[in-house]
Amino acid sequence: SSILFEASFVNKPVFLFATDLEDYLLNEYDLLIGYHELPFPVAESNEELERNILGFQGEEYEERVTAFLEHYGVHEDGHASERAAQFIVDTFFSV
Repeated sequence: SSILFEASFVNKPVFLFATDLEDYLLNEYDLLIGYHELPFPVAESNEELERNILGFQGEEYEERVTAFLEHYGVHEDGHASERAAQFIVDTFFSV
């Protein structure tokens, strides 16, 4: 799901909680990006999730997310829908 990236675009912390991570990686689908390559803290237990939340370092997190997004060429500025709408208007409704 891309929902975790949407939160990161607006500078919201993302914490991944996957108690079945190893089973999922071994028996389910291939991932386009390795789970441990994501810039988000990963927890496989309640205790680990608690540690990730309580030990959250905002500045370090933002650096990881920024580097990740730059690596994949993501340059979200919050105006993509405006540009898409303007392209449609310019392309199909300009005389």
